[in-house]
Amino acid sequence: MDTLTNLIHKGRILVSDGAWGTFLQQKGLSQGECPEIWNLTRPDDVRSIARSYIDAGADMIETNSFGGNSFKTVLPWSPCESI
Repeated sequence: MDTLTNLIHKGRILVSDGAWGTFLQQKGLSQGECPEIWNLTRPDDVRSIARSYIDAGADMIETNSFGGNSFKTVLPWSPCESI
């Protein structure tokens, strides 16, 4: 299997996922809710979104980590503080 770098060097146009937030909202993500926590609390929903991109022909699937980092999770007003 070729790596992404090899495919790019060969001139292949690659399709990636996108609009994770929109799909999460369609599945019930509330405004202000931490989308990253869904990786832990609603993994089946996260997998089904990734699967929809695969089924649509995407070559690359990223995670819905958005701003999931140590800085974001330590802010006392962050909805992701519990991660």
